[in-house]
Amino acid sequence: MRTLTRMEMRWAYAVFGAIFPSGASERLPLGICDLDLETYLTQIRSRAPYRSALGLRVAIWVIALAPMFVLYRACTIMSLDTASRETLLKKMLASPVYVVRQLVMLLKAVGAVLYAGTPSVNQAILATSHPELNQSGTRLIGIGRKPGSEHDEHDDHEDQEADEDQHDEQSVA
Repeated sequence: MRTLTRMEMRWAYAVFGAIFPSGASERLPLGICDLDLETYLTQIRSRAPYRSALGLRVAIWVIALAPMFVLYRACTIMSLDTASRETLLKKMLASPVYVVRQLVMLLKAVGAVLYAGTPSVNQAILATSHPELNQSGTRLIGIGRKPGSEHDEHDDHEDQEADEDQHDEQSVA
């Protein structure tokens, strides 16, 4: 079965909503639950290979049922308030069991593709973290470095050296 049941979809909304919440900041008022998450998950599961689609379903199930084992509460993620959901995910990410950590990271990565790929969210992220970027994103190579920082000067120096080396090689030939 490639589609998620209604219960699994509610769990998915709870999990993804805890990872990408609404109102996270003034510039990011949208959460992933404000987007078309159901269509996105349906498309991913229908296009993905069987094992990948199964992995997504397993990740949702494990995290949905995790409050019983991680928080020692007889409930699913749906019964938890926002703070408890966040605590649950933080504890799972700190788990000594590799698979548990990776199931959370799998859903975070899957959700990030939808969330950050949404034009309004993408623009808000770029404007918040890199105001020097223009709307067209033409300076994407410089992400993570402020113009005029020592890294830019260092990279410019390396670029000049590389150009000189290439020029020297051409001169020898």
